[in-house]
Amino acid sequence: MIVTNHHRRNRMRREVEDVVELMQNIQSRLTVKEAARTSVLSKSWLHAWSTFPNLRFDVGRGKSMKLVDVERTLIRYHRDNTPIKRFDLKIDIANQESASQAEKWIGRVATKTCLKEISLSLFLWGASFMLPDEILASENLTKIRVSAPRIHSNSVWMTATNPVIKCMSSLRELHLEGVSISEEALHHILSSCCLLVKIELLHSCEGFKTIKVKNLPRLYELNISFASLYENSTALEISDVPKLGVFS
Repeated sequence: MIVTNHHRRNRMRREVEDVVELMQNIQSRLTVKEAARTSVLSKSWLHAWSTFPNLRFDVGRGKSMKLVDVERTLIRYHRDNTPIKRFDLKIDIANQESASQAEKWIGRVATKTCLKEISLSLFLWGASFMLPDEILASENLTKIRVSAPRIHSNSVWMTATNPVIKCMSSLRELHLEGVSISEEALHHILSSCCLLVKIELLHSCEGFKTIKVKNLPRLYELNISFASLYENSTALEISDVPKLGVFS
């Protein structure tokens, strides 16, 4: 009887987990506002939404979501040890205080081992922004996207010459747009993550002497662009990328 009860409890637990996963799959197909509304349908929907592993935030001018909403959510996820698999942050940053807050959030999320994708769309109006050294510290990270359209003279910086990289065997896509990164740091990333399939470097390699794309056996797509094509004198070295099919 004890064994039977044990198996019954395990079966019920799996069924509950399957239901939550189904609800979260539905929520992932909705907008953030629509997905949040499902939480009032029942306690089960509320639980599914409160443990949703794909976090999406759109914070900025004219938006209903505020900085404090992001802060509260991340504190709760950290307190309850709730997994975060995808982190998508789109934010208007008007001052250095807001920049510091966002830097702290990203650093906190980036170290989670369950994190698979991180997407940052940063619009800087009155501040500079430093990407944390741990931006590539998740062991299971498959995709990183940092987009920062140049507004005024403000920039997003990756200052570490040897950033912490723990996703060597998992990272498949790297997208940097408007990110000020050192030549040494970029080469360190590209030489460490040998299973990259897609690389996009848009307006992020200004002043480089050389961009080296080497020993990437799975690389299929490579896109590189510069802010000023006519003033650019950067050399591009490509070798041992046998599957390269798209290059621009």
